[in-house]
Amino acid sequence: RLLIKYSSSVDSIDRSGYSTILYVVDSHDNRAVRILLEAGADPNPKVPEGLFRSSPLKAASFSGRAEIVKLLLHYRAEINACNPEGYPALYIAVITQNIDYTRILLESGASLEDVAHNGRTPLTLAIIHNSHAILELLVEHVTTAHVEGP
Repeated sequence: RLLIKYSSSVDSIDRSGYSTILYVVDSHDNRAVRILLEAGADPNPKVPEGLFRSSPLKAASFSGRAEIVKLLLHYRAEINACNPEGYPALYIAVITQNIDYTRILLESGASLEDVAHNGRTPLTLAIIHNSHAILELLVEHVTTAHVEGP
């Protein structure tokens, strides 16, 4: 709050590509994330070319911080954007077998159709990893558009 009070930028990015919001998400402090987002921090900071940093949403997903994920989504974090390795958020939730995060993303509109750089969808990944609970949750969100094709 002190930095915000004295007009420090809430969207600064250091030389290694870490944004203020990413540092705060990595601190796992829900209150600090809320304060920063309320002050206008961009939940989708643009990382300088040549640097590879995950978005705050993906960082929150890896750490299993459901409340931070909800906050970022409330402030319009890009739910279907891919990280530098080519994985969308739902893919990360499935691969880490985080059912709470998977549910939050699905209820917030994450796409089941997104294909990662390796050609896999969240559904195929759940099958490959034998993640029954995740697979059941994903199947609950499948619509006829997902299975009918063109």
